[in-house]
Amino acid sequence: MRWVSHSMLDTMHDTGAGMARRRFLAAFALGLAVGGGACVDSPTSASSVEENQLAASFENLSQDRIAAGDTEQGEEFRWAALALRLGVTPTRFHVTRNGAAEVYSAFVHGARWPSPLMAARPGTHRSFVAWRKSDDKLQVILVSSHLDEAPILHPYSMRLLPGMQQTSPLAGAHAAYFERGNGAKDWIGIAGRARIVLESTGDACDVPKPSSAPAGVSCVEARWNVAFNATLAPVRFRPRDVDDRLPTMSLVAGEQEVAGALLTFSCPAPSSVRGCGG
Repeated sequence: MRWVSHSMLDTMHDTGAGMARRRFLAAFALGLAVGGGACVDSPTSASSVEENQLAASFENLSQDRIAAGDTEQGEEFRWAALALRLGVTPTRFHVTRNGAAEVYSAFVHGARWPSPLMAARPGTHRSFVAWRKSDDKLQVILVSSHLDEAPILHPYSMRLLPGMQQTSPLAGAHAAYFERGNGAKDWIGIAGRARIVLESTGDACDVPKPSSAPAGVSCVEARWNVAFNATLAPVRFRPRDVDDRLPTMSLVAGEQEVAGALLTFSCPAPSSVRGCGG
């Protein structure tokens, strides 16, 4: 598959990054508070957003997915909350959804552990998270993989169904799309391809004041190259139970540079946004 080439998108630069981050955090916390599940209050100050509300918003998404029976997605949203607490600044990201152009805020967080024996997943795991608010609807995209480039696996690929071949989850990528607000809807990837490549790493993450770094989690800044072309089907009841006979959704993004982080955990799975043992 050949990726469609897009020009590099504008990103948040170092100049004025603190102010831009505070504006973003306020807007994001308000957006995640729209409908469905536990909510967070409107931010009253930059520090309250950075310290509590932004992390709580992604933690709410994490709890929502775990309660629905999808621990994998729940962990990825929790790791996203940890990355944001550690100071990750998002990037503007362009997506074509069912032929219509949309602009999201996005970042990538990679997970790793000091030793393979401690790892909850392969140490090359990385997740792309993007979101936007349109009217009273919040849209969230999640794409994850253990590989730089991989096919998006059908959720039934691990089941021994007639005419289907069992596939290892390590061989592919996963994609999902969520809508929250006036009517919650979930979609999951059934075909396509995803690319999430680590391009460079930088300094230790700059934890926003007065926040403190989550316990047992270290963070370095990272730049990623992301692209995907995904077909998704609506979820019926359980998180991975889909009916691909219904109309599907298309999500397409050409190669774009995305900000993010590499997180190193000193425990197999942080239990909250406070980190290991929190």
